[in-house]
Amino acid sequence: MWGTVIPEAAPEAMHSISMTQSASSQHQMVASPENIRPHESDKISPRIFPKKLHNILSSVNFLLFLVTTSTPLLLKFKIYHGSFMNGWWTVCDGFGCSSIVSSSGPLMAARILSVAAVFSSFVALISAWRLLTRLIGREITENLICSLAHFGAGLFLLSALLITFCNLRVKVDIYNNKMRTYYGFYIGCFVCFLSFFLGTISLLYHKGLIKEKENGISDINAGAQKEMAQTDTDQPTV
Repeated sequence: MWGTVIPEAAPEAMHSISMTQSASSQHQMVASPENIRPHESDKISPRIFPKKLHNILSSVNFLLFLVTTSTPLLLKFKIYHGSFMNGWWTVCDGFGCSSIVSSSGPLMAARILSVAAVFSSFVALISAWRLLTRLIGREITENLICSLAHFGAGLFLLSALLITFCNLRVKVDIYNNKMRTYYGFYIGCFVCFLSFFLGTISLLYHKGLIKEKENGISDINAGAQKEMAQTDTDQPTV
C-alpha cells in the first residue's frame, strides 16, 4: 500500500516546495534594500546651500556689524523737551550728537568687544570670498576659518549687548526709570543670530555635509546618468 502512495504524492510535494522557494526569492528580491531606491528629493535637497548666497549674507552681516557698533540708537529715553539716544561711542539729543568721554569699566568692555566683533566679521567675510588664501599666499581651510570667525563675531557682539542691557541702562530720573533698548540693540540681536547661522553653514561646508549649489547640480546629473545606465543593464535582452 505505501509503495503505491509515495510515487503519486512525491511530484505534488516537490512542486509545492519549488513554488514556495520561488515566491520567497521573489519577495527577498523586491524587499531587498539594494532594490529600494530612495526618493531623489530626500537624497539631494538637504545637501545643497548656494555658496553665492552664503557670501552675500556674509557681506550683509559685516555691514550690519558696522551699523550696530557705530550707531547711537542702542538705548533711548524720553524727557520733557524731547529724547536722547545713547550708543557705545556717541550720545545724541534733540540738539545734536557728541562723543562719550566716560571711561567706565562696562563701557570700555563693550567697546573692546564690539571692535573684536567687527574684526572677526571681517575675517569671516574675506574667508567666505576665498580671499584669505590669496592674502596669506598658501592653501588653508577657509571654510573652517570662516566658521570660527562667524561664531567668534556673534559671541563678541552678544557679550557687548548683554553688558549694555545689564550695566549701561543707567537710571535717568528720580523715579528710577532706566533707558530703554532701541532699534540698534534689536538689530544687534539679529546680527548675532545671522552670525551663528552663517558659522553653522560654513562648518557644514568644511565637514562635507552640504555642498555648493553648482557642485550639487553636477552630482544630481551624475547620479541620474548612473541610474539610467543601471536601468539599461537590468533590462532583459531578447
